[in-house]
Amino acid sequence: MRAHQTFSTLACSLLLGSTVLAGAAAPAAQAADATFASSTASSTVASSGTNSSSNAASIKVATADALPANVSSQSAAERETLASTLDAVIDSNSKALQQLEAVTLEGMNAEVSDAATAQKASEAYDAKSAEITKANKDAYAKLAEVNGTTAATEQKRSEARLSAAADAELALATTEAPVAPDTAISPLADPFGTDTTVAGAQGASAASLGSTATISTAVSAALTKSYAKSWATTVARNNYYLYRYGYVGPRYFDCSGFTKTAMSKSQISIPRTSSMQYAGSRTKVSLSNLRIGDLIFWTSNGGSSFYHVAMYIGSGNIVHARNPTTGISVTKMNYAGMTNIYRYGVRY
Repeated sequence: MRAHQTFSTLACSLLLGSTVLAGAAAPAAQAADATFASSTASSTVASSGTNSSSNAASIKVATADALPANVSSQSAAERETLASTLDAVIDSNSKALQQLEAVTLEGMNAEVSDAATAQKASEAYDAKSAEITKANKDAYAKLAEVNGTTAATEQKRSEARLSAAADAELALATTEAPVAPDTAISPLADPFGTDTTVAGAQGASAASLGSTATISTAVSAALTKSYAKSWATTVARNNYYLYRYGYVGPRYFDCSGFTKTAMSKSQISIPRTSSMQYAGSRTKVSLSNLRIGDLIFWTSNGGSSFYHVAMYIGSGNIVHARNPTTGISVTKMNYAGMTNIYRYGVRY
């Protein structure tokens, strides 16, 4: 199974892969606070964003262990309140996984990290995400009992509700600047081949990044970026290519190694680290003016440095190398919440 598919399956089951809690979650949370919060939700999630001192172990997981034994005997109003309480538990865990994603990214990709730190962050992610999986599985089962449905039905209902809220928030934060249609078939789309040699630690030479083709100067800047996008999305769909801290190819990549290699496919040379990639472009663009091929960044210190970078590929989507557990993925830009996304990206 692909590393990035492993996370996608988890995220779908938890409704969390691209979710940002918005106003739609508020009524459920308020209902829970009014009547059942003290007896039903055993723990809650802090609403503040992740910072450099956060860690996976500190992230709280909400559970719902104190529902009445005979739910079917409850009145319609009582069942409605119970359903709202369970929605609030699921919403809280949605926020928890977003926070977990951000903490993991920072632990993996911060420029002060090393291989041991990256491995520890990956293990912590696995342990905490398994805890969240179990909590939400129990919540879906209890919702099914309350509503007289099935756990699968309740999962789909919650998924639709949270996804709608996430998409609405993402739409408010981003728009896509007009670009030329991305219709070219890139000769650079094929990945590096089948070389299984573990090659190139941090700072590997450009020669290890594979060959590039000459791109006509008559091709527009937008069309030129389609080569980088095509290569990056092809790699993300291929189980052969994996995340590994400090690598820039040909098989393993960390976040900035991946964007560096992708941009090289459009014959654009950019610096090695995420912070240097931000500083290295003279063209800064707001999230409301993104174009395909722009790079966007994550920070926990207001932009003094950046611990993650991804390539924008349009329609609110990004492609990026995340960590050993989740792999190289195409996701929504707000897959880990909007909190730590820096307000400016760059254009090379």
